[in-house]
Amino acid sequence: MAALDLTHVPQGQIPMHGEEEILKLAGHFQLPEEELLAEWADLKLKFVAEKKSPKSS
Repeated sequence: MAALDLTHVPQGQIPMHGEEEILKLAGHFQLPEEELLAEWADLKLKFVAEKKSPKSS
């Protein structure tokens, strides 16, 4: 789950964060790399948006 913690990743590196690990997982599980990278990119966008939005109390 540490890969999902974007607080330690500099803003300019978020687009590439975790892609190497996703490619390794794709190879290990014989899954389509491009599809997994697209899903990973979507998930990162959600986490970045959540990080930027104010927390509701």
